[in-house]
Amino acid sequence: MKTKLFFLFSLLSFCLSSQTTYDLDWSFNSANQEITIEVGDIVRWTWSGAGTHNLLKLSGPEAGFGNDSQRYSSGHVYSHTFTSQGVNTYHCSPHPDSMYGTV
Repeated sequence: MKTKLFFLFSLLSFCLSSQTTYDLDWSFNSANQEITIEVGDIVRWTWSGAGTHNLLKLSGPEAGFGNDSQRYSSGHVYSHTFTSQGVNTYHCSPHPDSMYGTV
């Protein structure tokens, strides 16, 4: 019984610790954001600075990522848990030359 409990606790601890959350700023200073993550990790963008922005996926295999064209002001938070392996590119459609990146 002790062995089973230890195994269950170890498995649970591993599963909980294997997911990482990455925080990124999303503003006019967000040109060429590049981040490498593992499947299951979360990336969280926080809007800062002036103006309104969105985050739209340009390419990549990740379903449901960056598909909201609505623009938000400073303080808005968008997060996504990545479930597919591959390269995903994104940008802010009103500011594509100063706000773009790759996950």
